[in-house]
Amino acid sequence: MTEKTKIVGEAERELGAYVYLYIDPRNGKPFYVGKGRGWRAFAHLDMSDAKKAAVINDIRKSGKEVRIEILRYGLSDADALMVEAAAIDLIGKENLVNRMSGHARGCGRISNRELRSVLDGHSAKPVTVRHAALLLTVNRLYRGDMTRADGTTTEELYEITRGAWKVGGRRENAECAIAVFHGVAREVYRIDGWRPAGGGRWEFSGTVAKDIRGEYVGKFVGKNKRGHISPVRGVNLNAPKTATVRHKALLLTVSKLYRDDMTRPDGTTTYSLYEAARRAWRIGAQRENAEYAIAVYNGIAREVYRIDGWRSVGGNRWEFSGTVAKDIRGEYVGKFVGKNKRGHASPFRGVNLKDAGKTKEGGSKMQKKEKPAAKPAAETVAVRHKAVLFIINNTYRAGMSAGELYEITRKAWRLDAKRARKAEYAMAVRHGVVREVYRIDSDSWRPAERKDRWEFSGTVAEDIRGEYVDKSVGKNKRGHTNPVRYANI
Repeated sequence: MTEKTKIVGEAERELGAYVYLYIDPRNGKPFYVGKGRGWRAFAHLDMSDAKKAAVINDIRKSGKEVRIEILRYGLSDADALMVEAAAIDLIGKENLVNRMSGHARGCGRISNRELRSVLDGHSAKPVTVRHAALLLTVNRLYRGDMTRADGTTTEELYEITRGAWKVGGRRENAECAIAVFHGVAREVYRIDGWRPAGGGRWEFSGTVAKDIRGEYVGKFVGKNKRGHISPVRGVNLNAPKTATVRHKALLLTVSKLYRDDMTRPDGTTTYSLYEAARRAWRIGAQRENAEYAIAVYNGIAREVYRIDGWRSVGGNRWEFSGTVAKDIRGEYVGKFVGKNKRGHASPFRGVNLKDAGKTKEGGSKMQKKEKPAAKPAAETVAVRHKAVLFIINNTYRAGMSAGELYEITRKAWRLDAKRARKAEYAMAVRHGVVREVYRIDSDSWRPAERKDRWEFSGTVAEDIRGEYVDKSVGKNKRGHTNPVRYANI
């Protein structure tokens, strides 16, 4: 059209809110669904949305004009939103240039399986939530395709679950967040931390809680009671009993490594928790004054170890050896021992270590413990192959299987895909030391599930791994935070 058409006065009032279609005259198919009042349908022809503009320009280049049809009119704004969303669901968002699936939420297109959940959530097996959890109702945003055929869920479900929520201080007591659709758990996430999202709302960051999701996903965890309009429900969030640490101890935060199955039903803990707790800490001489190490998750003590000694693992990091302190663990395990203050970035905290060098009489210094011999530094080698070096400091743990090491190395990385495709090898690097080398399969780079990230597939490079594994290839320079480095590319 060469000029705007205006609908004014009585006609505008009679028309009310309406839903319109943009139709491609070349094939008679709609390519955009919208809602509006007045001359909104015509104004949208002049908007600069890239995808929509591209289609409109193609039509005009063919010598034709976009056909506009009113699907329904005389509607209230709320009804127009519903009709718009229903039309998009019917046509299929993949066949349109709309950026969103309409603005109406809570009654979109769902599968017959989800319809059964809506009609009778109790058809799912009920389960009692035993963890400290936030149950987050996602009725308005959940879609059936967010749960895949194999039962796993998409990154989009994580995004709608994590925020933003109006939730109070008790959020800090929650270990996990459960995405709930009409009373049925769709996914469980282990909460790593919270951050303000504006307007008095908060959002969390976390990962799928693979160790406990089978306990809840697909099961009925309950609906909000009538009159309870908040989409957030807390379960088991009452703060645990607080314990004051009276021993000389290091409190080691293991939030990124802790899994629920590290604590057994009888209250004892696994060797994998010990490995997570003792692993390489950047810690000063105060370590020598500590008698105990306390593994802390979400402010709660999970285990207490009596420290036998320390050894250097390179890069100014240390790890201890020790055993479960059976004589005092009952005093702390399962109790709240405090969290780091806001702005305190270090994952460990010393308690009662400041004056540990004095005797009880307050006079002479105690004899210093003899420092254990430092582990010999790894041999340094120069990388001579075309390689991508992936820093896995935060995800590596001692004793992990070859398969686990491969999985944390191959995905999911924010990187320059064009540059990465030139690499022949990928190296898993922890604190500057190579743990494994993989030959990258040809044309195997592909987008990962997480937005703007990439993953590869490959096999252990048996022919060259001996040249690099257990040798130092150097650390990132101070201030270089990117966990991806390139060599000879």
